[in-house]
Amino acid sequence: MKLVSLNEVPFALVMDCFKKAFANYFVKMPTDPLYYQKRFEVANVRYDLSYGVLIENQLIAFVIHAVDQRNLDFVAFNTGTGVDPPFQRQGMIQHIYEHALPILRAHGVNKLRLEVIQDNAAAIRCYQKIGMSVIRDYRCFKGTIEARTKPLNHQSIIWENIQWSQIPHQEFQSWDHHCYCLARGQYQFYHTFDQGIPQGFFAINRAQGYLAQAEVFSESPKSWDQMFASIGQICPDIKINNVDSRLKSKLSAIQRAQLNNTVDQYEMEMVI
Repeated sequence: MKLVSLNEVPFALVMDCFKKAFANYFVKMPTDPLYYQKRFEVANVRYDLSYGVLIENQLIAFVIHAVDQRNLDFVAFNTGTGVDPPFQRQGMIQHIYEHALPILRAHGVNKLRLEVIQDNAAAIRCYQKIGMSVIRDYRCFKGTIEARTKPLNHQSIIWENIQWSQIPHQEFQSWDHHCYCLARGQYQFYHTFDQGIPQGFFAINRAQGYLAQAEVFSESPKSWDQMFASIGQICPDIKINNVDSRLKSKLSAIQRAQLNNTVDQYEMEMVI
């Protein structure tokens, strides 16, 4: 058994282990390697700070870290953890983190974060043993938007011209929805207007039907219903991940738009 950084491992081996680890997961995971190459690029994955366990040149466990600045913290975000089923429940992830933590600290990382499906009790126990604790509660949705009102006018805007400090609730965004990640992704950005007055903002990958951010400048049911009507005009079939459970007005609007709650997640964190 050999512990290595993933920049020493061909991506095909990582994907082979990934597919085995997630074959019977709580949700169906994509299997296209190109999807993950792009996703990891957008997340800012550092393969030199990601680690795996090799046995006879086969990867049997891995932890993939994206690393980036988040406010005053330099964070390593675990964007993928997996263990080949025959080697599960043998402490592989704890073994990887015993190796990784001193190296991450030496590179200036001061926090670890990850997301985990709330029904995945075994994974939560594993991360708690490492020293992580729950800090956020997320909801995930998908479906076809049923508009309750007429859509607003919308206008596209490029990332560089967005005044992110004026977009509400940036502090509630998950790792993949942070403005830095959106800049690296294939997203389109829009402001909504009513009689020339800005009403809200949303970021969407139209090709995938994936809504990364949606915010209104006035927290009212009418504003939220207009927002989802506007999104539905562009892309009626959507998927939304990781809406913070504290955003009650947004969650109510999602429910009114008849989107289905597919799964719930926790965000966990550890100071190192």
